[in-house]
Amino acid sequence: MPKIKKSRPKHGAKRLRRSSTAETGAAASSVQPQIVRKTSRFLDLPVEIRLRIYAFLVEPYLDRETTLKLTPTERRTEMQPLLSVCRQVSEEWVPFFYSATWMVNDLFRKPSDLDTLYLKTLDTYKARNIQRIAHNATSEDRRRPKFSEAKTFASVISKYKTGLESLDTVSMIAAHSNMLFYTWGGTLTKDPERTAEKLWQRSLWSPEWDALARTLQGKTRSGVFQGWDLTKYIAVSTCINMRGERVYRPIGANLEWTKPNSHVNTTDDGVTNVAYKLVVVEAESG
Repeated sequence: MPKIKKSRPKHGAKRLRRSSTAETGAAASSVQPQIVRKTSRFLDLPVEIRLRIYAFLVEPYLDRETTLKLTPTERRTEMQPLLSVCRQVSEEWVPFFYSATWMVNDLFRKPSDLDTLYLKTLDTYKARNIQRIAHNATSEDRRRPKFSEAKTFASVISKYKTGLESLDTVSMIAAHSNMLFYTWGGTLTKDPERTAEKLWQRSLWSPEWDALARTLQGKTRSGVFQGWDLTKYIAVSTCINMRGERVYRPIGANLEWTKPNSHVNTTDDGVTNVAYKLVVVEAESG
């Protein structure tokens, strides 16, 4: 009895069945439960409102010790929940915070701490947003400022200067005790810059401050602020004495370097513009 030959499927049919199976599998695998993302009411706010909230959290006050406008430390507890919302909030907040806030190495910290405990451990994206750094060179007895630490602080800035892409202001501060009160003259408010210059020249430590400024702006390896503008600040505190007279007393001095917006020609010692400014701290009872 002759054998009946079974028909062999065509090569194209096999391929068709395979492709059909693959398509079915692809269709089946594409049907998955949708992931529901949690939304944030804070992110639903317009960006202008969010920026105003950020501005409130970094709203500064005039610190009597440093004569800088600093962000209150108690605001940190308000910042943390906000930063925990999501990555988008953190990305908005970081440049806003570091561009509006002074990073101060206070008198309880050595300049080396600014290096090893802060800048060395700081994320790169945060470091490149820092615009202002200050060092408090006040001594424990509030007499002679710690000039040696001020020089070390400058060397730390020089070490990280490349990563601090946005850095445009650096300040060195020293408060000092002064029990001598002076009568509040009319020129104090009429010509505050001239008053600041006179008080600076009379200051006991102005020669050392000036020598430090020349070193840090000179055309040498130590000239980390070469070509930067320099402002010499004198801080005074005011009060009313027993006779009802308005009097003041100098309470501190500081050097502040500001990066110029464009390239300018410097003098032989590396200095560009030098200005004097008077800082009047709120009145105190006396």
